[in-house]
Amino acid sequence: MQCTISYSIYRVHTQTTFSHCKASCFIYSALILKLMSYNIMASLSHFLIITVLFIVPFFSCCVNAQLSANFYARTCPTLPTMVRNAMRQAVSREGRMAASILRLFFHDCFVNGCDASILLDDTATFTGEKNAFPNRNSARGFEVIDTIKTRVEAACNATVSCADILALAARDGVVLVSNCNDANFACFLLQKISHI
Repeated sequence: MQCTISYSIYRVHTQTTFSHCKASCFIYSALILKLMSYNIMASLSHFLIITVLFIVPFFSCCVNAQLSANFYARTCPTLPTMVRNAMRQAVSREGRMAASILRLFFHDCFVNGCDASILLDDTATFTGEKNAFPNRNSARGFEVIDTIKTRVEAACNATVSCADILALAARDGVVLVSNCNDANFACFLLQKISHI
């Protein structure tokens, strides 16, 4: 199974709400124009400060980006169950598979973000990360992710990215092997996120 590059599970839903920020954006625009008329932009540092003062508030007031753990609730509602069941099977076959998937997820996210590039196979024109020297004899668990991807594709064709599958598998693996009891707050949190 060859995975394509995509982005992470907790998708960013962007909503522009210009009605909430027209006034503040107008104020910042007026401030910039006023400062420009005083020739304060003579030095680069002043220019950078003014640019930041204008850009940051504009985007922070006009964009409401929210992360969503239930991004696939309508398009692939059985996704969490499929991933959890596959991870349960993999961990029951080999107890350290949960750690291997977590390490795979870490290696994928560490350099350039969580894009599932570590799952890419070599092609005639492209050298993938899966067989790259740093990952050789180090990263394992590819077959588990491939199995999950095959099951997910059978149920929800061309809907769920490999990056999202890897993130869910890492989360479920950690929850499966955690030795939780009610006295442990970290386990309490793990139990809470396992239902997301």
